[in-house]
Amino acid sequence: MTNSTESSDRPTPAPSVNARARRRLFARASRTPTRTAHTSPTPNPRIARMRTSLVAFASSALDRALSGERLTRDEWRCVLLLTIALYAVNVFVHAVFHAKRYPAYLETGKGRLVVVCRVLYGAPAAIAQALWICAWAAFWEILRSPLWRPRRAHHGDVGARRGRRRTPVVHDGHASVAMCGGGFRTWYHIGVYHGLYQTFGAEALEKVHWAGSSVGALMAAIAASGVDPDIVWAHIPEIAALHRDRWMRNLTTVGSKCRFLLDDVLPEDAHERCTGRCFISITSLLPTPHNVILTEFESKDQLIDAVIASTYIPVWTFPGVCLHQGMVCVDGGVTNNLASLSSETLRIGLDPEDATDWGATLIPSAPRRRIDTFIPADDSGLTQMYECGKRDIARWLTTAEGKRFSAKLREKSPSSK
Repeated sequence: MTNSTESSDRPTPAPSVNARARRRLFARASRTPTRTAHTSPTPNPRIARMRTSLVAFASSALDRALSGERLTRDEWRCVLLLTIALYAVNVFVHAVFHAKRYPAYLETGKGRLVVVCRVLYGAPAAIAQALWICAWAAFWEILRSPLWRPRRAHHGDVGARRGRRRTPVVHDGHASVAMCGGGFRTWYHIGVYHGLYQTFGAEALEKVHWAGSSVGALMAAIAASGVDPDIVWAHIPEIAALHRDRWMRNLTTVGSKCRFLLDDVLPEDAHERCTGRCFISITSLLPTPHNVILTEFESKDQLIDAVIASTYIPVWTFPGVCLHQGMVCVDGGVTNNLASLSSETLRIGLDPEDATDWGATLIPSAPRRRIDTFIPADDSGLTQMYECGKRDIARWLTTAEGKRFSAKLREKSPSSK
């Protein structure tokens, strides 16, 4: 009796948080009308009819095709729409995941059958992108404003229209270098960079702003990161030999090799070094083909992705499409092959006509054939390009324009005085 009395006098403990939550859920459920087990939300009848019709058409078309019967026009239309939808989804998944993988080693080529399959897989997307570019190129030619000719003479401030947050507009006070695209002929740019590196040193080149398009963007990112040019040049003969001697097997692997090279030579803080100092020209296809200059990078991976986007040629770089920061991208040279940052930018071209078309201030004294753009020269030709770049930049630095460029690099910053 005593125990029962004492237990009844004890205060009732407060319900726990879980208990209170269960009571609230029970109370809410008691206020909600109970739905019987056999009831379900009423689907949209229009969507249900479309789904049923699509599945029925697809099933019917497949059965009729397997039995050897002729398909009706509606069934062909259904098959075509399904094929396009499945292909678009596959291309999107490939662009987001597979195309951005980092190779563990330098790829030496793929089997012939694999190459043929990759070319066939990428052909529809490549044709669609080519037709889109050609249509707009014809439109702008009619208006006498060619698509390939930039709307501005100097492009240091173009990126501001795409939400540039941390970097100022480029002005004439900076020494700047712009490198054009040109495939495997752009190894000439390594020679130019080597000449500047030897003359001024890595510390002085930190004052330089670099711009590039296509493979020139690759060299701009390397130069802005302060990579020793000898380290870069050590990779070139092997890469060139693969695309020269095994051209067919390496037809769709240019992007993989560029990604491997950049991942290997760039420092981990490359994105910090390049933000505000490296300007990458990209062609965005939508809504119409237009040029975009990127100079802000959140990570090393984002910097490498931007360079790959600037070099992207459908199928040649990799099959499918190239997606970067919400843009469908192709080679930056389509809309701006020589992104000058100011009137005093050192603009490096590869052909004599680049001086008139792009305002190039430095072109090779011994230009290579255009076929070398896609099929690399032999080892002696590569060495000639490399040495030609070093000689030409040394000669240019003796000109009045070159002396002004040198003076900007030799000026002491206010903090160092």
